[in-house]
Amino acid sequence: MNKKRGQASLFVLGGIILVGLIILFLISRNIEIKQTPKIQGKDIHSKLQYCIEPKLKEIIKTIGERGGSVNPELYIKFQFEEEKEPHNISFLCYNNLYYYPCINQNPLLIEHVKNEIKKEVEPVVRECFEKIKEDYEKKGYSYSGNKNITLSINLSEGKVILDIKNNILLKRENKTIEKKEFRLFFDDYIYDLMILAQEIVNQEADYCDSYYAELSILNPQIDISKFRTSDLNIIYTLRYIKNNETFRFAVRGCVIPPGI
Repeated sequence: MNKKRGQASLFVLGGIILVGLIILFLISRNIEIKQTPKIQGKDIHSKLQYCIEPKLKEIIKTIGERGGSVNPELYIKFQFEEEKEPHNISFLCYNNLYYYPCINQNPLLIEHVKNEIKKEVEPVVRECFEKIKEDYEKKGYSYSGNKNITLSINLSEGKVILDIKNNILLKRENKTIEKKEFRLFFDDYIYDLMILAQEIVNQEADYCDSYYAELSILNPQIDISKFRTSDLNIIYTLRYIKNNETFRFAVRGCVIPPGI
């Protein structure tokens, strides 16, 4: 009987020790979670990227749907069957005269789109810095930043790059963190789509048509569709197959008068 009582006591003691170890583990986990994370330049960088990305994607989507401009000046208003509403689609090549080939309306398309993105994303960047400021002040940091934020946009294959200059100074107790420049990379294919759009526009201007079947073979990553409207305008839709990103634009040229 005494032997059984001894074994039972050992089991109880072991259970108490196990529970104690579990409690200590959970307390230590809780302490780690509640500790203020180490503040480094890369932390501000990642917060900025996370904040900007959703709005940037929306801006680029709008620019792509409208042929390179948020508010096109020369455009066709058109709605495809699968769409819920019509879009203003930019004419990238246009001539309102019969028989004559179209004229490239935006030969500096890529520079134009960079300026469009910059114009639309600048207020987003400022708003994100304000959110970061509030976030760190809640954690006990003093924050100072430059009100005159400098922003530049670069486009390359598969990337949109934002270069931002803003003198950020964070202080708390004996710790000081300073960050002056931020370079953010976003995965995006608007540059790739515009390179192909420019080639199509050049062919339309030179030959009154494009060799889009051949271009499809040379660019298997991009789906090219060509649609002719009832009033003899042409709408091209370029879709990057990997993520369904689109760039759509209109062309009018070499139109033959009705009845001929």
